[in-house]
Amino acid sequence: MKFRLLTLVLAATLLSVATPALAARATDVLDANDGDQIPLDFEIDVEFRQEMEWAMISRERNAADGNQVLTLNQDEFVYEELKQTLDITGRIGIWRDVEFHFTFPVTLNETSKGKPSGHWRNKYWSAIYPWQSLAAGGTLSQQPTSYFNGGPSLLADRVFGYINWESVRSGFGDMTLGFAWAPLNNERDDTFPSWKLAFDLGLPTGSEQNPRMETSAANSLKGTNPSSNVGRKVLTFNLSTAISKRFGFSDPYFGGNIKIPVGVGTHLKDPRIIGGFMVGNEFILFERFYKREKEPLWKIAFDFRASATIYGRGQDFTGVTDPLAWRRDKENTDNETYWPDDLRRVTSSTGVERPVDYFAYDGAPEYEVPIEDRYTYIEALVGLHFVLYHYVLIGTQYTFGHRTDHFLSLPSKVNDLDLRNLNSSGYNAQINETGARIRKEGSFVFSLSWSLGITF
Repeated sequence: MKFRLLTLVLAATLLSVATPALAARATDVLDANDGDQIPLDFEIDVEFRQEMEWAMISRERNAADGNQVLTLNQDEFVYEELKQTLDITGRIGIWRDVEFHFTFPVTLNETSKGKPSGHWRNKYWSAIYPWQSLAAGGTLSQQPTSYFNGGPSLLADRVFGYINWESVRSGFGDMTLGFAWAPLNNERDDTFPSWKLAFDLGLPTGSEQNPRMETSAANSLKGTNPSSNVGRKVLTFNLSTAISKRFGFSDPYFGGNIKIPVGVGTHLKDPRIIGGFMVGNEFILFERFYKREKEPLWKIAFDFRASATIYGRGQDFTGVTDPLAWRRDKENTDNETYWPDDLRRVTSSTGVERPVDYFAYDGAPEYEVPIEDRYTYIEALVGLHFVLYHYVLIGTQYTFGHRTDHFLSLPSKVNDLDLRNLNSSGYNAQINETGARIRKEGSFVFSLSWSLGITF
């Protein structure tokens, strides 16, 4: 039985070599007036995608090794994120090898969570921290600094105000409009490859995110962000290209892209440039055409792809954007100590040196989304696609990715106050300084998607 099935698959594959060569999905461009029985090509797809990410949030910490100062990364929080999106994509052939396309993204659910890591609990939350007083007193920011003798941390330094946090978002996102053109088409002339050029404009149609973190009514130790918006308020200019060449049942392809952003909202005033490349191969297991049609009547294809995306330095919404916003619009008063003293700055006007508030004279600064360092996202993709009687498109894809370690906050300048003292009491609530920055590491991403489309 297995031998017969293998024979049928091989026979179908060999027969497909003599059929017209259709470009890979990565280089396919819809067209019009191309001489076949259907003068206009049109396609509409609905794709559901679920993406999960796991990572570790750490913070820089200065330590001593003899006379040498070492900057270490202290693991503090386990980070988890779940995204569920629904993308509606339309493609219309407007002329020979020229298409217009659009994408309407809808975020059904975007939830990010953080909780203390096992390392941090065992090292700092043993007998040193009085859980009874903490639970009775509410938020960690209201506890006396004498409770925090276990060493510097994002909690002890009042960078985060809660031991756990959870953010939930949903809504309509930023849509995309664009054009694609194929100056070379392997389908028309099998001596040439298929070459696709595309220009897309990302529009800031989604309502802008509003970073915040509030106390949960059910648990005073947990910060929550009620469901909010998903838009970035960034106008992006996207340029991409891809090239493929069909060899029998194999259709290898290669491509690259770059996204140039312009911030038009409140929070992302310095967005980052994103660029990358991909290399893959589409294997056609079965393919049949009808009469003079150039589009397949039936098709089954596997898609294997590897890609690398480079994120430049700049502002962006990240997993710690909300936890960092818990003290927005707070002031330092006798009853509210959201910004602890900076022990590196002292005054001796009274003859006795003493620490002063970090923002004693100007008050707490207006909240800003921190700068994210450069990093690379590496991804492997496996996909399976079907064409059923020409009109119905079904697909499923699975990806495995990794974000390289990077800082979520960087100093805007470097001076003699930027290197933290070895004494833990020298730490304060700031993160944009060498020796106190937040770091995201060990990131693993898995996603799966299903799509259903109709084409004419």
